[in-house]
Amino acid sequence: MVFSSFKLPGRWFATSIILIMWLSTCFNASCSSSDSPSESEIRVSVSEKNLTASSSASDVNLTVTVSRPWAIQSDCDWIRIRPQGGVGDTPTTVRVTVDANTSFADREATLSILCGGKTVETVSLRQDCQKQALFSTESLLCGGQSSEISVTVNANTDWTLASDASWIAVSPASGSNGETEVTVKVEANRSNSQREATIALSYGESKSELKLIQMSDEIIVPDGYNLVWHDEFNEGTTLGSDWTHEVQNAGWVNHELQNYVNGEVDGSRVTELKDGFLNINCFKGSDGKVYSGRVYAKVNSGWTYGYFEARIKLPKGKGTWPAFWMMPVGNDWNTNPWPKCGEIDIMEEVGADPNQ
Repeated sequence: MVFSSFKLPGRWFATSIILIMWLSTCFNASCSSSDSPSESEIRVSVSEKNLTASSSASDVNLTVTVSRPWAIQSDCDWIRIRPQGGVGDTPTTVRVTVDANTSFADREATLSILCGGKTVETVSLRQDCQKQALFSTESLLCGGQSSEISVTVNANTDWTLASDASWIAVSPASGSNGETEVTVKVEANRSNSQREATIALSYGESKSELKLIQMSDEIIVPDGYNLVWHDEFNEGTTLGSDWTHEVQNAGWVNHELQNYVNGEVDGSRVTELKDGFLNINCFKGSDGKVYSGRVYAKVNSGWTYGYFEARIKLPKGKGTWPAFWMMPVGNDWNTNPWPKCGEIDIMEEVGADPNQ
């Protein structure tokens, strides 16, 4: 009817029909080329639709046969595949290399077989996780006074805890899947030297260990002296009345960046008592300012003569400058300013040059 509307002569009408039919044949042939095969034209065979792998690093084999050239890929970065494809109608053994699963859960992946840019078959792979139980830290350090320290056990299996020292107690002593907070109770160390203990975390036939170091609680008084004051930082969470915080803005002395404060900044304290230690923290606040602590003991009394001692663990790194020093009490800073007033440094270290 379309051609009759043109009112063409019969001979041209017939020629046009032949031409249109030839174009239609060519068009249909292009659609069914090997570049874009329909799924009904592709034959796919795999030796296994569901693969499993152990928790350790291993290889899993898969035989793939596709009637046309094909490729295979995975959706996970812990899997490597060789070869990554093959030619048509040739059975190919694909080696799937799986990394060790060190996480606390099983995991899954999908292998996709592609032909003509389309997925024509999928194979699932499931890998078991390793049965394990781990401490949140490898070691603990505590002061000489009796104290309680928290440590976390993360496990995907049943576990038990045991200590090789009678002066340590752990609670709970056993657990199972998930995260468990364990309390380590440590008795006071009345000896004149530090001591060590091991807490064993056992699960199945495996075991990991936590090393605990406790300092001595004994205060050694030199001959000819009497002990008049000490602080072991084992009571409460903040410094007591014997201590005074310096409160100053940045640049107050030595062009230092930190602001000296007393209290909390963004929920964190510049000075805090924990596990028998005074921690002096330095950090950047949400306002971009740097904060730290500077504290004085017995700021209004002091002593004229004496033997002064502290046990201090120092930070390291450029920008840190810990110090333990003495300044005069009752000084008139207007008439006798620093440094004329005097200063005795017991310990001072620039963190960029540690151990000096």
